[in-house]
Amino acid sequence: IELISPDLFGRLQTDYSDVHEVIVKAHTKYMICFFTNAFLNATRYGKSPDNGKKEWRIGFYTSENEDTVECGIWNHSNSLTENELAMMFNKGERLGQKKSGSGFGAYLMKRIIEGHKGKIWSEFNPDESKIYIKFELPKSES
Repeated sequence: IELISPDLFGRLQTDYSDVHEVIVKAHTKYMICFFTNAFLNATRYGKSPDNGKKEWRIGFYTSENEDTVECGIWNHSNSLTENELAMMFNKGERLGQKKSGSGFGAYLMKRIIEGHKGKIWSEFNPDESKIYIKFELPKSES
């Protein structure tokens, strides 16, 4: 799914190609909190791929493994160092040029995923100028 900022008339473009169901066991309220933080951070700290001329983009993907489901949220971003990526989920950490916010959103995201016996990490792809927040959750046994 790729979300593209709405134009002046409020339309939001989405791409739902290749959609299929994968089930993970998760606490609904915690996952709503997780995705709210993830998408707010992607929009707050992202940048427009065309230097602010028209739109910003964020994306979401899933990848199914034998016992887990990997998901990721990406946005266009300025470069982050390996050290900044490693510190991203630390309690109270705020990265990059925009030092707004409390620094607890990404930390809370980490706690939620780890509380579901999953793992979370971040990666920066310099070729695409994208930062990825990736997480993995175990598949439901039923």
